Amino acid sequence: MYALESIARVRFVKRAQQHGLSLTEISVLLALEGQPGRAQCRRMRDALTASIADVDERLGQLAAFRDTLTASLSACERALREQAAITCPVVGRFEQEDP
Repeated sequence: MYALESIARVRFVKRAQQHGLSLTEISVLLALEGQPGRAQCRRMRDALTASIADVDERLGQLAAFRDTLTASLSACERALREQAAITCPVVGRFEQEDP
């Protein structure tokens, strides 16, 4: 029902998305179709470099978030061991923090 070229293009797009490329980046690569391999390779390198930087940034944010969660868990565990806390220290901190 569909031309083989259309199927191949959809597969290319899906595979590129699985590798973290945006539709904009993929459209740039598709526009390079028929150009020398070095130009395509440079564009792919640039797109992959940007994707790696994005992943690294997200990993840093996740690591910081994990540290926050770990510190909150430790505060809860301390409060439970002491048995003197009337309010959970984490809940109390949430109530006092400015948005």
